[in-house]
Amino acid sequence: MVSYLRDLLGELEFAFTAETAPELGPGTDDFVKRLRALKKAKYHLVSLRGAPGYGPETMSSLAAASIARRYHVEPVIHVSCRNRNTAAIQADLLGASAIEAETVIVRSGAQNKSRNAGARPVYDLDPARAFKLVSTLNNGKTIAGEPLNQKPQLFAGGVIAVNTSPLEIELLRVRRNSMAGCDFFITNPLFGLSNLKKFLSEYERLFGEAIGKRVIMTTLPLASAEAINSLKGIPGIYVPPEVEQTINAEENKRSLGIKFAALLVKEAKKLGLGGANVISVGDPNIAVEVKERLGDL
Repeated sequence: MVSYLRDLLGELEFAFTAETAPELGPGTDDFVKRLRALKKAKYHLVSLRGAPGYGPETMSSLAAASIARRYHVEPVIHVSCRNRNTAAIQADLLGASAIEAETVIVRSGAQNKSRNAGARPVYDLDPARAFKLVSTLNNGKTIAGEPLNQKPQLFAGGVIAVNTSPLEIELLRVRRNSMAGCDFFITNPLFGLSNLKKFLSEYERLFGEAIGKRVIMTTLPLASAEAINSLKGIPGIYVPPEVEQTINAEENKRSLGIKFAALLVKEAKKLGLGGANVISVGDPNIAVEVKERLGDL
């Protein structure tokens, strides 16, 4: 089955994805309610960030995707180079293709932020090498050169950290991933687009390629002062002071956070990006409300 996101980006249709975490445990009732709500809100895909680096470890992204498939939700699985060796990543990718979860985001993974005491990071592959593995599988071979009984149609994306300094390092990293076979890119949570615009302009100047149509902008509605404070110190995430001051001064922070996120999505579409990804953290309804505010954008 061809990735739905591949179809959307190929047809130059603005893609809407919502990002949520699977359950902390085997119970799925609340998770299924979230999936149904996001599907009803007309998100094209739901991104399932299993075992996030800055929060409780959950069931795997692949297991969550199999549940999403039962309810006719298009899943995006996350593969962390931190947590898997080469053989395990290959097995996960083949499993994803088998359950028709062909859209994949490859992440290096946060540096040992796991709450599992004693868990050791692996980093057998970096993202560029993981993208080469995806290409090998799509060509019908395992990493050992053995033929597969069917070719996957994996569509793999990588992360852009536009708030990185110096920017040149991130530009080179993204270029390396693109040359290795990365199909699309997704940003870290953004609360303004100025750094992304600068990144895209510099990328095109240096490499002669406009990649904006392959980029999905991520935003996270800032619904409380606690939400803002929880982001401080996380690498690659920057909340502009004026945004923090505006939200902290507002009595109904949740409503303003939703409004601000919706405006950012509209700006992303106007900029000509490939899509937008809205993260729900702690409040499963917030992504639904952002999409409702956007209407038929």
